[in-house]
Amino acid sequence: MLRSITLPEGTFWYAMSGMDAHDIVLHEVFQQPKQRLSLSHNPRTRFYLSADRTHLFKFVLDKHRPAQFAHWLGRDMIDKRVRCQHDSRKEYDSNRILEREGHATVPTFGYGVALNPLNSLGSVHVMAWLPHCISGQEFHDSHTTEADHEWLATTLANSVSTLAQSGYYHDDLTLGNVMIDTQRMSFVWVDTRVKRLPKEESARKAWLIAQAEETCLPEDLRMRYRQQLIQKIVFEAKLPSVA
Repeated sequence: MLRSITLPEGTFWYAMSGMDAHDIVLHEVFQQPKQRLSLSHNPRTRFYLSADRTHLFKFVLDKHRPAQFAHWLGRDMIDKRVRCQHDSRKEYDSNRILEREGHATVPTFGYGVALNPLNSLGSVHVMAWLPHCISGQEFHDSHTTEADHEWLATTLANSVSTLAQSGYYHDDLTLGNVMIDTQRMSFVWVDTRVKRLPKEESARKAWLIAQAEETCLPEDLRMRYRQQLIQKIVFEAKLPSVA
């Protein structure tokens, strides 16, 4: 359905999916998002908070300018707006997979794509605002004890190995993509992107171990995480093959 979203830059129309057409609260939330948040170092990502401070809007900018016509037409117009192959939809779908597999995720309400081809805020993902959570990076930097970092590495490895048993892996595994619920001391996945693992068990284990080597985690945490993950996927858990 069509929704108008009012930002400090102006009012824009988006084709939205995954939202209840009769959900008046969401409709009202879309009218006056007032507070812009700097939640990401990604220059292509912008965040806004709704007026009632309950919903977070994550906008992903188009990759190309109209002057780069071939790339702009192919990637930002055809792929994103016609085929609906954009970051916000992928994140929304990944969130649903994680939720289905029993992982704690940020509640999501929908995603959309800009109708105006000149609106560079090409796609949007609507999720709950979690004021009691802090980013995994913030937790790592502010909780510096051995026990804190061991808990972080263990919990991360537990979540990844559990997801692997369902045949998926996190394509962008960083501390910025996980929130820590400081009230319950638990993980909440945000900014998710999950993909299918290889079908054979041996290939899947090798893939996960290789990914652990390359993941963008702080060096001290990466070493702990790698050790924990190898322990779980090699010595503890059998990863079922996918038919």
